Amino acid sequence: MFTPPPSPLPPTPPPSSSQVSSPSRDVSVKNAVGRRTTRWALLIVPIILIGITASTRFLTHPHAFDLLLAGSGESMSWKTLITTGTDFRPHKRHWGVDPRDSDDGGSGAGDPVNISSGVVATVLPTPSLTASMAALDGTGSSTGNASASMSATTTTPPSQQPVPTVPSSPPLLPTPFPQPFEQLSADNLSIACATFLANMTNSPSFRRCRPFSLLLQNSNTFVQAQTNLSLINNITWGICNAPIPKSQCVQNMNSYASQLQDSCSKELDNHVAVVSDALVGLNAFAVMYDAACLIDPSSTTYCYVNGVHAPTPQDIYLYNLPLGLRFPTKATPSCTACSKDILNIYAMALEHPPQADTVHALSTTYDSAAKPAMANCGNNFAVVINASGAASITVLPSLSTFPLFITLTWIILLLL
Repeated sequence: MFTPPPSPLPPTPPPSSSQVSSPSRDVSVKNAVGRRTTRWALLIVPIILIGITASTRFLTHPHAFDLLLAGSGESMSWKTLITTGTDFRPHKRHWGVDPRDSDDGGSGAGDPVNISSGVVATVLPTPSLTASMAALDGTGSSTGNASASMSATTTTPPSQQPVPTVPSSPPLLPTPFPQPFEQLSADNLSIACATFLANMTNSPSFRRCRPFSLLLQNSNTFVQAQTNLSLINNITWGICNAPIPKSQCVQNMNSYASQLQDSCSKELDNHVAVVSDALVGLNAFAVMYDAACLIDPSSTTYCYVNGVHAPTPQDIYLYNLPLGLRFPTKATPSCTACSKDILNIYAMALEHPPQADTVHALSTTYDSAAKPAMANCGNNFAVVINASGAASITVLPSLSTFPLFITLTWIILLLL
């Protein structure tokens, strides 16, 4: 019996276009995912950088730094930290102070420098703060007051103390006279750099110039003296009447600045704070000497002492400009002859090419004080200049603002 063959299977329908994966479609999908990932990365990375920058600036503020380094038994509450967080008065440097050292120096000048692996890891041999060293910097024999004390103890706030006038004759100067880098940590300094700093701070050509530009940021004794207006008044007189003439001191500081750049080039490249601060202070010697020695003609008092006397430190901020510290955005210079003269000194320094070449830090901070002063005191109160003498100054943005600039730039690009 004949059996018919089975019916053939129905033909398989061809796959629809939606089921076909073309190479071009796969590439398009991958490109789209890649673009989205890149956009998010370009947006998130700058935000992270901003957070890092903000936290770094907070943690390096003196009060926050004190909180992190707490261990001496003293505590600082968050309320105190918030209250003082915007105080930009000069603070004590954290130089790794040896507790054996004191204001009288002891035998610090004879301490050896221990060398290990090519890096100095101890305290530099700082000048001995004794009567013999006072004779070296000219404080003893020049005034006949070698026994003057350096006590700045007072219970009356500076704002409630009377402002003394400029001494008409040599006053009682502290012995020894305050000096920068009294207790200087040499951690992370090369042998050449540590040796140079030790030799510089022990040299009569440095000590006898009494550099205000370095005392302001690098002398605990000078900072403490600001609580006593009579004492800081005498110290200011001593700065303005140093045993070595200003012109010779300018040459001395320029020479030290040049030597520092040779001996501490590695530290400058690595932005070691003490070395960078020293270079800025050496370069700013002349302009800050002129600012420190200004006299208010209406009261015959030092402008700097007037600033220390003020209940708010807005005018003291002006003295930090040559050191690369911008004027706080929430502060305004007072409309006094002193403030106007200080800004005029800075403007003249920036307009004078030989001096402008050494005050780079001032060129980045001058407008932060000049502009609010003009807005508050009138357009004639200050000038806004640049190196060529034009009517506006070109100021480099602060490094802390670069992440914000990057973020805004990429957001604009993503929206295009």
